[in-house]
Amino acid sequence: MALVTDAMTAAGAGDGDYDLGGQRVVVTDGIARLCDGGAIAGSTLTMDVALQRTVHDAGVSIVDAVRAAATTPARVLGLADVGAIQPGHRADLVVLNADLTVRAVMRHGTWVT
Repeated sequence: MALVTDAMTAAGAGDGDYDLGGQRVVVTDGIARLCDGGAIAGSTLTMDVALQRTVHDAGVSIVDAVRAAATTPARVLGLADVGAIQPGHRADLVVLNADLTVRAVMRHGTWVT
């Protein structure tokens, strides 16, 4: 299992008007729709929310959910230096609170949040 998101720029930004590849999009209650025709226009799902839903709603263990969010996608993409905390890997980390919300982010060994 791998967690993925095709999130657009509106992800995490709230309801409002956005642009998606030159097309006008409106996000209402977290759902992105094209202004012209109303078709769904991508996702506003962030990876932390995907992880929360996987653990809390689907009942997947935190270990398996984190593997699905990091290790499995890295392996599938052939990325040898990310997706796990181990020597030789890039220092990319996400620190989560007990409720699985993002507390801090480290990218290439530098804290960014």
